[in-house]
Amino acid sequence: MMDVLYVLVILGLFLLSAWYGVGGVRLTTAPGHVRAYAETLAGVARLSSTIHGIGSPTTDAIVNTALQFVDTTDPLAAAGVGVVVQSGAFVANVGYRFTRIFDNAEAGLLTGGNLDINELRFGVGFRF
Repeated sequence: MMDVLYVLVILGLFLLSAWYGVGGVRLTTAPGHVRAYAETLAGVARLSSTIHGIGSPTTDAIVNTALQFVDTTDPLAAAGVGVVVQSGAFVANVGYRFTRIFDNAEAGLLTGGNLDINELRFGVGFRF
């Protein structure tokens, strides 16, 4: 999975991307057409930062080379809730997930602490 945080810097565009892997547990209600669930997850995020448009391509390359030295790998935790609706082979899912990447230097510069991600998730599909 990947999330990207876009921040407009006065002279350019600062990008903070997070590749992360998670594992966890999902608890669901009894089988039926409508099932509620709660989930909790834990994992690790790899944060990478780049900046574009602060000057010449050479300046961008030098700054991005330096930013590679502050890329971090940090722990994360998440919790979420949702509802799964199933009718025959059709399945719909709606949920919310809160994820926190704990205490990293890049987020500290932008937010003063942890990096929080709020997700409203939905999907439809067919089971076979």
